[in-house]
Amino acid sequence: MSPTAAKSRSLELQQTKGPLRAFFSSQFCTKIKPVLLTPETSLAGRTALVTGSTTGLGLLASRQLLSLNLSRLILAVRSPEKGAKVAAEMRADFPSATIEVWSLEMGSYPSIQAFAQRAAAEFPSPEKRLDIAILNAGLTHQYFTRCEATGHDDIVQVNYLSTVLLAFLLLPVLYPKALAGSKTKPRPGRLTIVNSGTALFANLPNRDKRPFLASYDDETAWDGVEAYSASKLLAHFFLIRLLDHLPVNFSDDVIINLVDPGFCKGTGLHTDVHGIASAFMETAKSLTGRALKDGAWTYADAAVVHGKESHGCFIMDFEIRPFAPIIHEPNVDKLMDVLWDETLAELEFAGPLKMMISSKHTATFLAAIMFAALPVFAQAPVAFVPRGDPGCNITGLINELGTQTKMCSDTTFDGETSSASPSVADCTKIVTNLADDGTWHFEAGTQHQLVQFGTCAFGVEVQEAAMGTLVMIGNMDIVKAIFGSITRFAVDGRVGSAGTIGCPEFAMTDMARVKWGLYHT
Repeated sequence: MSPTAAKSRSLELQQTKGPLRAFFSSQFCTKIKPVLLTPETSLAGRTALVTGSTTGLGLLASRQLLSLNLSRLILAVRSPEKGAKVAAEMRADFPSATIEVWSLEMGSYPSIQAFAQRAAAEFPSPEKRLDIAILNAGLTHQYFTRCEATGHDDIVQVNYLSTVLLAFLLLPVLYPKALAGSKTKPRPGRLTIVNSGTALFANLPNRDKRPFLASYDDETAWDGVEAYSASKLLAHFFLIRLLDHLPVNFSDDVIINLVDPGFCKGTGLHTDVHGIASAFMETAKSLTGRALKDGAWTYADAAVVHGKESHGCFIMDFEIRPFAPIIHEPNVDKLMDVLWDETLAELEFAGPLKMMISSKHTATFLAAIMFAALPVFAQAPVAFVPRGDPGCNITGLINELGTQTKMCSDTTFDGETSSASPSVADCTKIVTNLADDGTWHFEAGTQHQLVQFGTCAFGVEVQEAAMGTLVMIGNMDIVKAIFGSITRFAVDGRVGSAGTIGCPEFAMTDMARVKWGLYHT
């Protein structure tokens, strides 16, 4: 466990107040700390994204970041129409800032992957990077609601599972890289995940059920208040285990923290609560709730003011506070292991996350996650060259690939891959070099590699097989992703990932295996 991770977890900081006393102390005794614009807090030249930013805390927090001279703001929203209206109002008030609206549906894994893919393509270099991500989107329901896309309880799906996935996939985008020739260590990226003080008092009556996550999908045992509190507590559990796996110096590159904005008036959180429950909630907010702007300042405080000391910590009332006291109870360590394993299994479709987080090397960890954000295994043209066929040669084959639009099902290939990569014709030199130089085929029998020639980076794989040569070339999306990964993450080593693609056009289905790797020469 890293030293900073121990701060919120330490026994000395255990929560000692009861739920009611803790609530009133937080709501009425907290000194609000608006972030003032100073040279240290200025966000000039920086880019931030905020999810759930068309209403409530996300909207106010976005405006507050702009008041700190933020240069570029990305509103990640469920409704692009609402986002466009909000963005227009912001542009009128902050004309010097660039404000964009990106679509994001937190109840859809493909939407989250597409969003992360867009972010990876948009921020490929030190000159153009994402500095801050605030994951604010969340929800609660009065009655059990099942997420149509996944079948899970909607609260746990959005507040926990989808948020964890998005956090994972944004880590490589937030990872900083120094400008060429610069001796100055770049500032770390910031990932702030909005949490809740209700996590401190979740009971987890289902803690002994297995599978654990699936127990939240049982409509007969569902309790809305507990489901919401638990969805926030699960983030405490997961962050503790994540910090156990991350490289010890990870906060030099990305600072991750949780923040509780407090119980606030004017949020959109309880729009699905009706009747007597709604009347009670609105009365409670009017009597005890924080002003929306005061709650929103906790976001800027966590993402701008707090530094490395907050990495892996829970911030509440503008201070680093202990995680939920339940983490110190007997057998909860085992429950955290169960949640960790079940979460990785749930998100395995996005890439072999367990393999990714096993690395203690920051560059390897982040580069591997980047591949999870991209559907790379469904987009690689494949061709098989039979051994001894005088009519087939690698050079001719690559030129032929450039003219094909579909070598395998749902696969395309662009002749000009990107401004940063060579044309198909130029790639014949790379392929020939790969084919003629056996040192570039494998390392330790499994590592596939990519060769970088100056500024030319192209995803090409030549694999000698028993009956011939398998040639694989990535299309534009893959090439851009690999090029970005190399320039940002592969400076210290090599990473790789593997999968299969559907290629019924070729009778030799065992030749349709695709493996991508990065190698820095």
